[in-house]
Amino acid sequence: MKLFYLCFSMAVFIPMIINLGVMYYICYFKLEEIESHLKNSLIVDVNRRSAAYDRMLRLGQINGMLRARKTFLLQADPKAIRDVNDFPIHLKTLVTRSFDVLTICVIGMVMLCGWVTFAGPIK
Repeated sequence: MKLFYLCFSMAVFIPMIINLGVMYYICYFKLEEIESHLKNSLIVDVNRRSAAYDRMLRLGQINGMLRARKTFLLQADPKAIRDVNDFPIHLKTLVTRSFDVLTICVIGMVMLCGWVTFAGPIK
């Protein structure tokens, strides 16, 4: 049982740490390129000027824009629809997949915490 718990913990935390490293790489080395493809977006333009926003939050907002429905973008940022449609596939995949992996790791952490909470401490 301890070995299974250890393997499950490693299967959750190691990909999460690697993914956070990849996300920080994207934030510090690819974010300017990503934002350059969304030059007509009001959301990106406002947050680029703001010093209060962290790079990870800006990347999260771009991820939300890339995944949003067109009706939401029509209301929130109508100028961004053309930019989102013309966004390069390799960058879109890089941004969205990193958040997918992070979501899966967070779900695994919740499962791990639930396991420890309901099954009791590992003896």
